[in-house]
Amino acid sequence: GVRRIVDEQITRAIAELRGETQASRDKEVHEARKRCKRLRALLRLIRDHVGREVYRRENVAIRDAARLVAPVRDAQVLVNTLDDVVARAGGGFDAAAVRSTRRALKASHSRLRQQLLYRGTAAPQAAAALSEVLERSRVWPLGDMTFDDLRPGMERVYRRGRARMAEAYAEPSNERFHEW
Repeated sequence: GVRRIVDEQITRAIAELRGETQASRDKEVHEARKRCKRLRALLRLIRDHVGREVYRRENVAIRDAARLVAPVRDAQVLVNTLDDVVARAGGGFDAAAVRSTRRALKASHSRLRQQLLYRGTAAPQAAAALSEVLERSRVWPLGDMTFDDLRPGMERVYRRGRARMAEAYAEPSNERFHEW
């Protein structure tokens, strides 16, 4: 099951990074990054079974692949956030300033899309890195893994989640809640 999930998530992420789906490029980048997060979460669950070296190598490779295209997603989030703030506020903003800011954010987003997805090498590099993870995953030492083998990873992730929740509520911030 682990190999099937890894294969499915990486294969789809690669297709998205290569622009081979019917979705918009922004949606493809977002979905590919979400798949990388799922893969890293799965690695956290199987870390004890595959070993520290495999875990670290693959976790870093997947993280770094997702980071290559992160600026495109971040730029789109800024545009969406501005739109949400303006919509929720129901007025009271200088319309010209909002238009100017939105135009600047959209221009930055477009520039990053061109640099990283169309003319640049970020998306192909990310896809290549994930292809390498996929190849290596075929020899991960999974053996006869059972559900009980996931217990240590599940307990560790649960403990960490509870600790992050406590931190978020003790000192609330967007970063702490995001980390939780």
